[in-house]
Amino acid sequence: MTHLGLTPGSVSPFGLINDRDHSVRVVLDRDLKSASRLSFHPNINTVTFTIA
Repeated sequence: MTHLGLTPGSVSPFGLINDRDHSVRVVLDRDLKSASRLSFHPNINTVTFTIA
């Protein structure tokens, strides 16, 4: 949370925009590639975006 500047429960790939030092290593599950839609919090845990 320190590197992304987010609160617990709101961490998502969108938070990488705040990682100016590129300290966070992103690891994705192989099954995500075949998903037709992915849903993430847009850096706040009261909203969810779905990307198709």
